Amino acid sequence: MRKITVCFLISTLSLFSCSPDGKSFDPVGALLAVISPNGGTGNPTDPGPPADAPQWVSASDAIFANKVEISWDPIPASEYRIFRKSEFESNYQQIGTSSDPFFSDTVSDTQKSFQYAVQAVTLDGNLSSMSLFDTGGIANNAGCLAKLNSFGGGTSQFLRFRSGFSGDTQSVASWGNLLLISSGGNVYLLNTSRDIIGIWTGISAEEMVTDASNRIFALSGKKVFELFSDCSQASIIDLPADSSPKDLAIDTTGNLYISEANFNTGTDRIFKYSSAGNLLKSWDLPGTFRQPNAIYIHPADGSLLVADNSSFDLFQYDISGDTPIQLAFKDIFVGQIIDMTMTGNQIIVAIKRNSSPDPGNYLVRFHSGMAGGSVLLPITPSLNSTIESISIDSRTGNVFAADSEKGFVVSCSAPIFTPCFRDIVGSSPLSIVRDANQNFYILHYKGMITKLNPNGAYLSSFFLPTYQGLAISGVDMEIEGDTLFVSGRTFNNTVLVKVGTNFTGQSIGLLPSGSFSVWTNIAIHDGKVFSDYVGIGDEDFFTYSNYFSINGNDEGNYSATPLRELTIYSTLALETDYDSSFYHMIEAQGEGDIYIGISKFNSKTLQWTTLAGSESGVQFQHLTTDKIGGLYTVEGSANNGFKVTKRNGNFGNLGEVAIPSNQITVNTIYVSDTGSSAFLATPWTLHKIMLP
Repeated sequence: MRKITVCFLISTLSLFSCSPDGKSFDPVGALLAVISPNGGTGNPTDPGPPADAPQWVSASDAIFANKVEISWDPIPASEYRIFRKSEFESNYQQIGTSSDPFFSDTVSDTQKSFQYAVQAVTLDGNLSSMSLFDTGGIANNAGCLAKLNSFGGGTSQFLRFRSGFSGDTQSVASWGNLLLISSGGNVYLLNTSRDIIGIWTGISAEEMVTDASNRIFALSGKKVFELFSDCSQASIIDLPADSSPKDLAIDTTGNLYISEANFNTGTDRIFKYSSAGNLLKSWDLPGTFRQPNAIYIHPADGSLLVADNSSFDLFQYDISGDTPIQLAFKDIFVGQIIDMTMTGNQIIVAIKRNSSPDPGNYLVRFHSGMAGGSVLLPITPSLNSTIESISIDSRTGNVFAADSEKGFVVSCSAPIFTPCFRDIVGSSPLSIVRDANQNFYILHYKGMITKLNPNGAYLSSFFLPTYQGLAISGVDMEIEGDTLFVSGRTFNNTVLVKVGTNFTGQSIGLLPSGSFSVWTNIAIHDGKVFSDYVGIGDEDFFTYSNYFSINGNDEGNYSATPLRELTIYSTLALETDYDSSFYHMIEAQGEGDIYIGISKFNSKTLQWTTLAGSESGVQFQHLTTDKIGGLYTVEGSANNGFKVTKRNGNFGNLGEVAIPSNQITVNTIYVSDTGSSAFLATPWTLHKIMLP
């Protein structure tokens, strides 16, 4: 086999290192020059639970349709006082008392979530401190409740993630004060607190519209569905088999319009249906090879607005007769037509520019409708974003833009729709850590860290910065004192982001990564950050760890004693036993099939031990450790269920616990320092289980 030379360039410091084997790399001087040891190792800024207050306050998250159930760990008390406020209120109001460590709050408001806290009256008549709060709310109704509880729920559920939709974001629409988001093959219903209160499963909605009576219609492939308020759905329109649907619009009387643009056949029809799904009329647009990628019905006169992807023009047609009559047209800046909406007299067209220097997504704002000029406004320039649809936020008047690639919703500020900012980001949990005060930090693949208090209530979010103009996707996260360390990946580089637990003081440096496997995991032990690395040798692949000291006085690697395999496709986990050993989980292939393997490296003896190789046949999903030497593996599949196995350092089985619901698809796991409990994240929820 021909020898492959692997070289690395750290452009930040103009540092170049190369070796014939690809084994030698000196990344740390460059990294430490970018990441200084500021931030310290003090206490996190958000306080822990008051010692004298009730602990583990839990408020139900859309588990019921008419009440929120609150529970907490009991303490010696004559009674408990329960307090509530909305997230938009400043002060708590007492809503009841209980002699037991639970309380039921009757709620009818689906519009928002509430914060609940508990105070104890001690046996000698004194008041304890107020507990930390938890957030709770109700489902939209009983029908939505049933859908939600069958979708990643179960008795082990600890919380639903805020904005907990998962997957590519296709479209977004307001439904009164609530919000509809199509993502990952489902449509999610969010309240004003951005908590999920309903779901329609199996609907990939390219476009959604609502009428004056709050009926919801969704274009999905060659079908139009009506989405009912109880989270059920029905197909009401089947478009012709030869159609190529592009957009869905609605007029003030509730009639539906669907545009199609088939460039191969030259068809450019507009279909008009009643809200019951009956075909009322269809038109061919004047001219040839039109591409009505976006349409809208003007609310003032019922005319049809068409953004043509062929001519890059905006047309207005009178469609009161059998043939569309052109009333006006305007030039659109050259670019792929994405979608169109209106607010007041303003017409807003979303495009993706076809030319340099910035082929990003833009809004074209016709500020006086068809009578005036237009201006080009950036949505998310320079980020290679993929805006799929736009709509108007009924609460603020902002323009919502659904970004498929990033999995979030951008909001562009009214009345001129600039600047734009990331408003709603879906969940894609990868890693969980906790600080000394037991606050949770959850890293999401979509480049976001969410911070939760010890009860699981949402506190704040942090978006990973860009590096050299490119977005960073999350890979792994560790914590040391009051500092978070995040490994991530851009299109070109593997990076390490350092940020305080209060989400200030961020800095970025480069991590060494191989030319083949670029997903770099990290571990922290004894004041050092360790990162895994995969390289290509003469006849096989190899992996080892690099490290650098957080205070900047030490760096190195274990390249002289790597783990070798015929092919290593990816490194899946790097964990420490907080003594001298590290556990590596890899996806690899020897002479047989692809397998998930687990190996142990002793940093003192420099010896590797295979704990589970190609012959194990176990479907390992995740690997983690506690602070007292325990090793934990998540095993199984979505079809057959998962289990958590506790192991010793030699991989001996110390006990197993089944994960309660086969609905749970485990994305990541966190085990408490003492190994007593674990938190497992699905794309939508966080679950707590007790360990053996």
